[in-house]
Amino acid sequence: MKKLLVIVVLSLLWCNVSFAKNCTEKDEEYAKEFSELYGDKRTYTAEEAYSAGKKIVDIFKAKDLKKLVSMFDGELKVGPPLSYFKNKTFDEAFQQGFQDLIINSKIYCNIASSNNGFTVGNTLIWFDKTKDNRWVIRKIHYEVE
Repeated sequence: MKKLLVIVVLSLLWCNVSFAKNCTEKDEEYAKEFSELYGDKRTYTAEEAYSAGKKIVDIFKAKDLKKLVSMFDGELKVGPPLSYFKNKTFDEAFQQGFQDLIINSKIYCNIASSNNGFTVGNTLIWFDKTKDNRWVIRKIHYEVE
C-alpha cells in the first residue's frame, strides 16, 4: 500500500512539473498585444517563442548541425553562408566558447526587436516566426575565417 501511495504522489508531482509554464501571464498579454498590432507580420504566443528558443538551445546541446541548418530560411541575413556548414561537424562549425554562450543563455518569452524578432544568447542568434507559422533562424552573429 505504501508503494502505491508513493507512486501516486510521484506521478502527481511529475505531471505538475510537465504542465508548468515558462512564461508569465504578463508575457502572454504582451505577446497577444504585439500579435494584434503586427498581425500581418507575425503572430505568436509567449510559450511558442520560449519553445522555439529552447529548441535552438537544445540543438546546440545535441550538437545537431543538420537540424540547426534546417531552421534557416535560406541564406542567413547575418552570419556564415550555407556553404560554410557543408561537410562540417558541429564542433568544426562553432567554437566551444560560442556553443557554451548559447547553451547557457536565458531563454525569453517575448520579442526583442520588432524588426529582428527573438533572440538566444543575448543577441548572438536571432530567430523569428514566418507568415506560414514556421520558426526560423535569421541571423547568427558568428565570425568565420
